[in-house]
Amino acid sequence: MKNIVIISFILFTFSIFGQKSESDFKYIYISKIPKPSAPAILQITELNFTDIQGNNNKALDANEKGEIQFNLTNIGKGDGNIIKINVNDLNNNSYIKFQKIKTIPLLKTGSSELIKIPIEALPDAENGVSEIKIVVTEGNGFDADPIIIKVNTFKLKRPQLTLESFKFSNKDGDGKIKLGEMVNLQLLIQNKGQGIAKEITIDFKNPEKVFPGNEFSFKIDKLEPNESKVFSYDFFANKQYKESKIPINVFVNENLNKYGFVKVLEISLDEVLRKTQTIDVKSEENKEVQIEEISLFSDVDQNIPLNKLKNPDRYAIIIGNEDYKSRQNGLLNEVNVPFAINDARIFKDYVTNLFGVEDQNIYFKTNATSAEIKSTISLVSSIISKTEGKGELIFYYAGHGYPDELTKTPYIIPVDVNATNIEDGINLYKMYKTFTDANPKKVSIFLDACFSGGGRDAGLIASRGVLRRPKEEPISGNILIFSATQAEQTALPYKTKQHGMFTYHLLKKLKDSKGNISYGELFQSIKKGVSIESLKVNQKAQDPSALYGESVINSWQDWKINE
Repeated sequence: MKNIVIISFILFTFSIFGQKSESDFKYIYISKIPKPSAPAILQITELNFTDIQGNNNKALDANEKGEIQFNLTNIGKGDGNIIKINVNDLNNNSYIKFQKIKTIPLLKTGSSELIKIPIEALPDAENGVSEIKIVVTEGNGFDADPIIIKVNTFKLKRPQLTLESFKFSNKDGDGKIKLGEMVNLQLLIQNKGQGIAKEITIDFKNPEKVFPGNEFSFKIDKLEPNESKVFSYDFFANKQYKESKIPINVFVNENLNKYGFVKVLEISLDEVLRKTQTIDVKSEENKEVQIEEISLFSDVDQNIPLNKLKNPDRYAIIIGNEDYKSRQNGLLNEVNVPFAINDARIFKDYVTNLFGVEDQNIYFKTNATSAEIKSTISLVSSIISKTEGKGELIFYYAGHGYPDELTKTPYIIPVDVNATNIEDGINLYKMYKTFTDANPKKVSIFLDACFSGGGRDAGLIASRGVLRRPKEEPISGNILIFSATQAEQTALPYKTKQHGMFTYHLLKKLKDSKGNISYGELFQSIKKGVSIESLKVNQKAQDPSALYGESVINSWQDWKINE
């Protein structure tokens, strides 16, 4: 520091009170540069640009930060003193920001220093080129040769966060909400723009007397173009809530504060939840990335055809058993049956719309116990027995099945039963006999379950991963059974459709045909669709099967859905 002479000039003015303010002081620094003993030779090498907070395209996109790097080396015999690095944009682009001057007090002979110059493109950047000139001067005049680096700039690719779909649901799966019960709201948020959405926040705000069940604020780092993510929010209203609807305010934002959205999503008390509308917010940008249309709902869940005719003698039992873990200690989450409740809930819509079953004739159960299933079977069978041969029954089940380890008899497994107490389950052949003994006009049974010991994600805990061939017995009466599998196969899920593979293809054909189809045509369509799609999606064979009573062996294929 002996070569630096500091002369301070203190300038001040007095106010009328004779006081000095901090701004009254100014300091002037005068530096003395040592004379050289030998020349310094400065060289700029390994000049490079990188976009350190962008997409690594070696260009500077709008609202992106980058860095110019190079090595400054002194290959001369003398030291370099008071080296100044001056940076200028020859194009004078107003949307480019960078550090214009950088000083190195001393660069000794034979030494090198890595120079980093931050550079940033503002949001209003345009497509073009910025020519950045770098001039390095040395205090004694041993300057480096100037150099120019050209950096491409691109205008902003805007993100666009959209609410593609939302869905309300309740824990019981009965399709309605009530005061004092937990409700779940799922949002499917997609980036339909061409730019990356960064630092995304999702916040939920409830009205008074409505409370969040857990988290009400979410954050994610980014969403790439066409990328999507599902967010799940739980809430509940207390018994003092007086309004007929519950509005949930959703605030979605990103770091630019321009390309998010605010939505108010309402659900009515006692409204059928699955009928909540889907919102599709269109982006204004011309797409470069192909944007896919996505939804929380499957295509078979919406726009279900309507047959206005009702059959007062037609009854339905619909069961979706999904949650086994909550009812039985020691079970893993994997034993649950994904989408079984959704399967049953949507099948109920088809039973109402296409099969013409009146609401009071539908017995809908989710996560049903042994006692609940047995009492429902007994009740409906007794009702049908009173119809003098006019009664028709539709039975649907999604959940676990399992064969008795000794007799190989197949059982429907309620949520409070597993392979160790299988005798408490529902013996399939006894159930068939109970139905046919009621003297029905016809019975249609749809089983999205396997009876080999497997399951959509895993079998029951006692199965030990061993698949068994269930026993087949003769069936009598006016009964037809469509089953999801054959022999030792497993009933598998169709995850992208949020249904069982069998149920999806069953509903798909019912929807496409609008119910104007025979059971023979329906089975052939289900069998072909499941057999092919299961191999493509799950890489496992699944081949639906049809069983039928002896009295309908030659007639079941001509049965009609909505006759």
